[in-house]
Amino acid sequence: MKIPRKSAIRLILSEEARAEGNGKFSLLGVFPGERFQVGGETPPVGFEQFAFVLPSLAFVFVITDGEGRVPSKLSVLGPDKKPLFPETEIANGIEIKKGSPAIFLSGLRPFLGPKFGAYTIVLKMGKTAVFKFPFQVEKAPAPKK
Repeated sequence: MKIPRKSAIRLILSEEARAEGNGKFSLLGVFPGERFQVGGETPPVGFEQFAFVLPSLAFVFVITDGEGRVPSKLSVLGPDKKPLFPETEIANGIEIKKGSPAIFLSGLRPFLGPKFGAYTIVLKMGKTAVFKFPFQVEKAPAPKK
């Protein structure tokens, strides 16, 4: 087992992601970069304690280094640096084959944002490697009347 370098791990955020055949994957609603805005609509009934609610947020990791089946865990930290959910162990780890990119898809349905601000996706690989991927969620300006 060889843990990848941080520079060999890319994160793509989108509304939806799904695995296809032959190692391909499909994305819907890609958020370019690590910053995006969410409309200022009031969260639906039952979710008033959240600043925003997205129907889903997918995390797509493209890994181009490392080798073997790497035990891995995933968590998401909110702007207060507290986890949004308990750290989740990735069943069977992430399989990385030498010379071939590994794709790992995950996400949250719905994505419940306690407040606008800086979020961090934390990917732990092996016993000691911790990779952090920050992204910023901002409130979209109100439409002009």
